[in-house]
Amino acid sequence: MQEYRVYLLDRDDKIVWSSWIEAADVETAVVRVRNDYTCPCEIWDGARRVAVIGAQTADLA
Repeated sequence: MQEYRVYLLDRDDKIVWSSWIEAADVETAVVRVRNDYTCPCEIWDGARRVAVIGAQTADLA
């Protein structure tokens, strides 16, 4: 399992909260974040942003 940092963003794309999650890979992390949060989020693996999740989309970085 890999640890990813999830940043929850406000309307101005400013970080309002963060959390750690564990997932087997980036795609699994995206599914988990989309199921757990309704706001825009970014998923980071260390210093690398690996996904941006908006209200309706998830783009792998």
